[in-house]
Amino acid sequence: MLTREELTANIEQYCAPEHRGHAYASPLLADDLTGLPPALIMTAAYDVLRGDGDAYAQALAEAGVEAQVTSFGPFRLPDQEAKKLRYAVWFS
Repeated sequence: MLTREELTANIEQYCAPEHRGHAYASPLLADDLTGLPPALIMTAAYDVLRGDGDAYAQALAEAGVEAQVTSFGPFRLPDQEAKKLRYAVWFS
């Protein structure tokens, strides 16, 4: 399972601190989501960011954007296999 420390390390690698509050880095922070294309938001049952995925889908729906949330689980992959899967999906 992704720990808070791993999540923090991922955020630090994702973008500089001064950009973390920008909507390009975190779309949930955008003032206006209208006009965006339909979205498929995928989370896992034990995903630490599952609540953020649900909140983003709700914000999109309120802006009139079609959003579908798919949550997988409840299952856990062994930590190393989960990391491989995340990177395989990211780079595919």
